[in-house]
Amino acid sequence: MTAGRVVVYGAPDCSLCGPAKEIVREVAGRLGVPVEEVDISGDEMLERRYRPRLPVVEIDGRTAFVYAVDAGELEDALLTGQDAQGDARHRPS
Repeated sequence: MTAGRVVVYGAPDCSLCGPAKEIVREVAGRLGVPVEEVDISGDEMLERRYRPRLPVVEIDGRTAFVYAVDAGELEDALLTGQDAQGDARHRPS
């Protein structure tokens, strides 16, 4: 089962967002999974929810990655339709 949708939350001033978006676009595009990119800047609710963890990647409504995206792990998660670990990856220690 392939994931149905990927959402990437980011902002123009986020240095980690560009590389994460490139990986998501490449992997999801190759697998035919739609990607939505959401710019949180200027939206008070989104700023509070996501700013401290940018970029945030959700797969089918569940947080799958924060701060960084690993292409292999993303591909696995998209192919299985879920975050295999059941929680956000790449959290700081």
